[in-house]
Amino acid sequence: MSAIAVLETKEAEAKQQKTASAAASQIPQSVFTKAMLEEMLAAKKTSTAEKTEQEKDSPVAGADVISTTIIYRAPSIAAINLLGIFGIKIDLNAQKDRFREEYMKNYAMSKSHNMLVSRFAAVKYGFYGMMLSFLGVSSEEILELQKNARDALISQNRVLMDENEYAGEMLEIMGGPKKRMRAERMVIDEMRKQLIAQLSNCGVKEYSDPDRLIEIQRKQCLSILQKLTEEKAALEYELSMTDMGLCQYGDGKDTPEKLQKLERYITKTKARIEKHDKKLEVFKRKSSVPDPFVCADDVKISKRARK
Repeated sequence: MSAIAVLETKEAEAKQQKTASAAASQIPQSVFTKAMLEEMLAAKKTSTAEKTEQEKDSPVAGADVISTTIIYRAPSIAAINLLGIFGIKIDLNAQKDRFREEYMKNYAMSKSHNMLVSRFAAVKYGFYGMMLSFLGVSSEEILELQKNARDALISQNRVLMDENEYAGEMLEIMGGPKKRMRAERMVIDEMRKQLIAQLSNCGVKEYSDPDRLIEIQRKQCLSILQKLTEEKAALEYELSMTDMGLCQYGDGKDTPEKLQKLERYITKTKARIEKHDKKLEVFKRKSSVPDPFVCADDVKISKRARK
């Protein structure tokens, strides 16, 4: 075979290779094998099944609504810890305890009998409540602060009410100049009105009833009578020790005079207790429902009714 024939054969083989490479380059890249197509189909089925399960678990499964305007309250509140005023950063979180104390204090003052003080304190405790909300304090905790402040105020006013009535009963028992007694009665009456108003603002209405006040006064009279009786026993013991010459504190000359005064005070106290008992009986009689089938012994029947 000549050299010319060999060259022609090589040129023909090169042309065939170029034609095959050109045809291969024109094949589209989207052609996949059978195994690749089966894998893609299985992955698609898996994603579809997962999506169906998520729709079943969703609270709006099967609904046409894909969005809502309902306000959802987050379980936790994003608190503002720092506040910048004129370039100065203030740490509000450090003031949280002080805000709580001021809130309780002004909430208690908002129950005052004085309208001006009450309204001003209501504005202040509203401001402190807003600041506590900004700092992440929940509404349940704020309601608990209100309850604690109200309970403390009620207990304090009850104690003051008892002390005020005790002073009133001591004034009536001990006596004194008429002008001084009149002035002190006015102070006690005014104090009683203020305490009743504050307790009513806190939701305690029992002190508005007159029978409740009489019960408190009777209780204070019993306390005064107990103290006077103890003082009388101490003076009698001192007098007996003086008669035997064993008293080391004075000669005991004024002891009989003290005993006479105590006797008068004890007599007045017992009279006050009897007076309060009669008033309570009258109130109980008025409040009790009479039996229509029972006739009292002191009821007089007219002549026309007898016929």
